[in-house]
Amino acid sequence: MTDGAVDVFLRARRMGISMSADVLLKSLVESDQIVTTVLVLEMSGELQGGSRTPDSLMYDALSRGGSEKCLEIHRVLVMKGLTPHVINCNRFLNRLCKANQIETAHKFLLLMLEVGPNPSVVTYSTLIDAYCKRSALVESMKFYRLMRERGVAPDVVVYGILINGFCKEGQINEGHGLLSVAIDNGVMPDVVVFGSLMDGYVRIGDVDEAFRLFKRMSNEGILVNIITYSILVNGFCQSGRVREALGLFSRIVKEGLQPNILTYSNLLDGLLTSGNLKDGIFLYSFMVRDGFELDEVVNGVFMKGLSRAGRVRDAVRISQAFNSI
Repeated sequence: MTDGAVDVFLRARRMGISMSADVLLKSLVESDQIVTTVLVLEMSGELQGGSRTPDSLMYDALSRGGSEKCLEIHRVLVMKGLTPHVINCNRFLNRLCKANQIETAHKFLLLMLEVGPNPSVVTYSTLIDAYCKRSALVESMKFYRLMRERGVAPDVVVYGILINGFCKEGQINEGHGLLSVAIDNGVMPDVVVFGSLMDGYVRIGDVDEAFRLFKRMSNEGILVNIITYSILVNGFCQSGRVREALGLFSRIVKEGLQPNILTYSNLLDGLLTSGNLKDGIFLYSFMVRDGFELDEVVNGVFMKGLSRAGRVRDAVRISQAFNSI
C-alpha cells in the first residue's frame, strides 16, 4: 500500500502536480522505510527556497511517524546534504520534551553535536528545562556545562530555568550561586530570576533574605511586579509579620499595580490567622468591590479564619452578603 502511494506521489511530482507529503512521510517512517523516506523528502518540493533545508512542517510530519526513527532519518538527511535548520531541530526537540520523550531528546541533541546542525542556546535550554521539570538537576547541569564547553553562552533564560529548578528543590545556595555566576558572565538577571530566588527563600522561611533581594532589584532598576510582591506578602504572612505584609499591600495599591488572587488570599489568611478579624473582613469586602470572583480557595480561607474565632454564623452571613453583590 505504501509502495503504491509513493509511486503516485512521485508521478504527481514529475507532472508538476502539488501534493502534501505529510501523510505519506508518516506512513513511511512507521514502516521503517528510511531510504524511501529520504527520497520523498528530496522530491517533495517542501524544501525552503532552494536552500535544500527541510521545512518545519515536513519535520513535524516525520516526528509523527516515530521519534527514534526520525533520528536515523536526520542522520541520512545530513549525509545527503539536506541538513535541517537548527530552528526546525529545536522545534522537534521541544516536541519530544513535551511528549516526555526526554531520553530521545537527549540522543537527538548528541546527534546534532555529531553531524549538525550546531545546537543553539534554545536547543540547550529546552533540554535543561525538561530535566529541571523532572527534578533531574544533575543532568541539567551537565548540559549547562556542555553548552559552555561548546562555546554557546547561557542566556538569562537558561540561568532562570536552573535557578528556579534549584530553588524548588530547596537548594537555595546553589541557586544563589548561579545568580553570581550569571552576573560575572555579563548576564543581567531579570524579574523572573529574582522572583524564583525570592520564592526559594520564602519556602525555607527566610523572608528577610527574600526582602533583601527585592530591595536589590529596585536598586538595580529592575521593575518589580505583582508576582514578586505576592511572594513577599506570602513570606511575611507565613512568618507572622502581618503588619509588614499590610505595608507591602498598601505599596502595591499606591504604585497602581493590580493585586492578584494569590496576593489577596495570602494576606487574608495572614490577617485571620493572626486574629485580625476586622482587617480580614475589610479586605474580603475590598476584594468583592474590586471585582474579584471569590473562588473556593478564598472563601475557604475566609470561612476557616472566622470559624477559628468562633464566628461561624458571621462567616456564612458575610460571605453570602458579599457574594450576592
